[in-house]
Amino acid sequence: MDNGKSANLEKENSDEEQDSLANLHEDKSFLRTLTRNQRYSLTRRIQAEYDRNQKRNKRSTLPSAWTESQDDPTEYFSRTHPVKQQDMVLEETHDCRHNIRFENEGERKWRKATVLPPRTGNVRFSDLGELDMGFVQTAAILNIDSILISLKERPLKIRKPAFCSEGNLFEIDQNTLINLDRHKLGAPLRHVPLLIDLLCQCADELANTPGIFRTCHSKNTMTDLKSKLVSLYQDNPAYFDHEVREILDEEAYRNPRIKGGLLKEILSCFPEPLCIRSFSPGFEAVGKLKDLNSQLELLNMLFLTLPSVNQHILRRILKLFKTISENEEMNKMSSKNIGVCLAPTLFMDKSSKPSKLSSTQIGLKMQSLSLALEIMIEYHQVITFVPKSIVNQLRQYKTDKSKLQSKGIWNLLPWKKQKDFHGDSIQKLITESSKLVVPVAAGENMSHRTVLLIIEDEKRIQYKTVPYSFDEKNSVKDMMKTVLGRHSKNSLFIEREGNLLEERNVPKSANLMAVFSENRGADFVLRTMPLNFVSDAL
Repeated sequence: MDNGKSANLEKENSDEEQDSLANLHEDKSFLRTLTRNQRYSLTRRIQAEYDRNQKRNKRSTLPSAWTESQDDPTEYFSRTHPVKQQDMVLEETHDCRHNIRFENEGERKWRKATVLPPRTGNVRFSDLGELDMGFVQTAAILNIDSILISLKERPLKIRKPAFCSEGNLFEIDQNTLINLDRHKLGAPLRHVPLLIDLLCQCADELANTPGIFRTCHSKNTMTDLKSKLVSLYQDNPAYFDHEVREILDEEAYRNPRIKGGLLKEILSCFPEPLCIRSFSPGFEAVGKLKDLNSQLELLNMLFLTLPSVNQHILRRILKLFKTISENEEMNKMSSKNIGVCLAPTLFMDKSSKPSKLSSTQIGLKMQSLSLALEIMIEYHQVITFVPKSIVNQLRQYKTDKSKLQSKGIWNLLPWKKQKDFHGDSIQKLITESSKLVVPVAAGENMSHRTVLLIIEDEKRIQYKTVPYSFDEKNSVKDMMKTVLGRHSKNSLFIEREGNLLEERNVPKSANLMAVFSENRGADFVLRTMPLNFVSDAL
């Protein structure tokens, strides 16, 4: 990228960040949901952006909210939204940590961890709609800033990821690749590129190969394989996925080391590394945290802040790496060894300018990034969940926003745009009393109720009032079996709107009464998915 383009991109990023900060600053509903540390982080971002623009003097006008104070925008912020800033970030809080149970496993370095779910079930990043994830990501950025400030590090400079929408299979970015696969396969719900998905399905072969990802493969063989795949993507055959599988199954390419090398090649060829170059300081800071819970909290926030496609791909390959590391006795590849081999691929890109760091500094940086990847592999399930505290903030935000009859949510991420949310979609069709869970008969015993379910499939939408007996033991899975029978296995239970901006996929293990009680104004949807949805959503 030449200097002119780089300067323009830098100015565009800065202007968009300033617009996002100004809009968040003026969103009273958003400010009311923030914790003390989150408010302080937002204040620091406003101050940094204000100072940067004062030095550049390239922006003709600053947001009015920032200029109402004569000298310092943080004074205005503190006056309109009082917060005690003294020792704020030094206060140790555990608001954004999961309730994790660690198991004692002898002398193992990493103990097995289980995220204990609340009664309404754990929330994965993929369970929430785009608007809801926008709020989660903004809250996550402020939490990351709080952690970095406590370590006396600078907050993250968030920049748009590099992209390339033109070129062959090994030149385009991950968003372009997944859209290409969706078009070729006619699968709009696919989240992981086909080639990466097929290579990850070879987990058993890769796990039984000594030195996978570390030992070299034939360069000529890899060049031939890449050439065939590029030609296939350009030819656009009728049975595209079948053709890709046939190429990978050819005798010349059956060696697991070639498949491992191909996966590494695909990941390293993205214009922007999977973990986003501008997030690198956040991942490096993991090594400066003293305890595992703090490290998991930071990695969790960083994962939630990544673009959606990156999250799905990263989740898929981390699961593969975990499978390989569990067979360490055979392949000699522990999670630490995989971290050393793959950290440059996931955190750095080939187009980076020559580093001004010394060899010692580069070594320390790679050591920190390798540790971050090692922990991500060992606890890949933990970092994909959204903390309950942030989900509660989201619900509070939507409730407050609805009272003000205000539309739109702003996001600090430069690849996200403002989007409007609308009122409950079923409100025009049925009355509020019949839409909610309503008692059949008055009296102290309220366990027998009816609920109006919206049943969606590929062909039609139905509205069905279902009498149901709720008790403390009934789960979402029990209700789905009662209503859908054998179709329940390939269906989702959706909690839509109410105190959410869009919707949430409720886990089948969640307690039914808890789900209804937490969001009484929601539409509850049973959505039958295509047969290939479950495997595709991995």
